[in-house]
Amino acid sequence: MVTVECGAKNITLPMPQNLSNTEETGTLIIRLSASMHAVSVTIDEDLVVEEKTTQRIQINGLGAGVRKVNVFAKDSNYSADLDVTSITEIRPGETTTMLVPTPSKSIGHYVKKVILWGVPMGLLIFASTGVSTN
Repeated sequence: MVTVECGAKNITLPMPQNLSNTEETGTLIIRLSASMHAVSVTIDEDLVVEEKTTQRIQINGLGAGVRKVNVFAKDSNYSADLDVTSITEIRPGETTTMLVPTPSKSIGHYVKKVILWGVPMGLLIFASTGVSTN
């Protein structure tokens, strides 16, 4: 398993290479339509990324051929969990891009935004008007 620690950033990782094998390789870029928390990726049932916050994952040195790629995530900001599986052909020396649509934002996401921004702004406006309760 290969994982990279990072925040909400792009993830780039090399696949481990067998030096005794001169396998032809390519690159896979997985691009989510929006950044999500706890994104994981399996390739041919092998976990290669585990619970990262990202929108883009680049996997270099992936063996050429047909691969089963599964991208999944759980994020409370979205209305549903993400679980997308694709049979993808990796061509030697080429970059293949897999576009993954994310679910729509949840109602809770917008409620949090209103609370985090609306309440302090309301208090600030209330305080700046000089309204007295006496």
